[in-house]
Amino acid sequence: KRSFFHGFGLYIFMFLFCVIQIGQLFQGQTQIDIFLSILLLFQNLGNAIHNITSGIISMDYGLFALQRQKDFLEKMEEYESPECDPEKRTDDETVVEMRNMSFSYGNTQVLENINLKIRRGEIVALLGENGSGKSTLTKLIIGQLTPSSGEILFHGRPYQKCDMRSIKNNIGIYFQDFFLFHMNMKENIEIGSIRERTEANMERAVQLGGLHGILAKTPDGLDTMLKKDIDKNGLILSGGEQQRVGISRVFYGNKELLIFDEPASALDPIAEVRQFESIRASAESSTLI
Repeated sequence: KRSFFHGFGLYIFMFLFCVIQIGQLFQGQTQIDIFLSILLLFQNLGNAIHNITSGIISMDYGLFALQRQKDFLEKMEEYESPECDPEKRTDDETVVEMRNMSFSYGNTQVLENINLKIRRGEIVALLGENGSGKSTLTKLIIGQLTPSSGEILFHGRPYQKCDMRSIKNNIGIYFQDFFLFHMNMKENIEIGSIRERTEANMERAVQLGGLHGILAKTPDGLDTMLKKDIDKNGLILSGGEQQRVGISRVFYGNKELLIFDEPASALDPIAEVRQFESIRASAESSTLI
């Protein structure tokens, strides 16, 4: 808005100036070369003001993004209680439970009075129309959002009494808007569980994520740099290939609960079937949503 109003105000001023100068030009009160010089000066001034305004707006966006990251990192340190350690669990079979849980975005009620138990080894499918709250529910499970009322329990312990890092270390999640970093493919996958970097975990993630076909076409395999912003020889992946890397990231490490938010939306029908088969294969050791 600021950029629009600044530009609009300058153009109005330039328009009025041109009208006045043209009138003076016809009356012989000014010369054509002076008129054109001043007009060119205003044009350059307008470009300079536009660039300055765009820079200020970009800086505002950057400061806002930094503040969001700061808030996120500070929130991660809120809980220090080790109540959710495996040896202190009160319910080893129920991984996640919601009791009379509701959530609102401001005055908009998204979820109301949800009661749900997700047990160890279950495959749970969340179905609903767009905007019905499926993604919101998953964000509540991973602790990214806090319920407006009611509570969520992890193995029988309320989230408020848990070390949230312990919960998040036991959950792997794939969101539709995941991000691939300017690193090699191996490092992008290892982000799924930085503390469990082993060759066995990598091989399992590559297999379940369906990456073998992509790696076979790259000379450097897992060491292939993604994107060209840092390395001009970096690999540009298609939407479906990016999705496979994101899914492999979820499978990396030993997690109790795996959450997939439309994990095959960018894949062709055959690849989609294979992807869901891989996800089901992982159900032997994990609970799936």
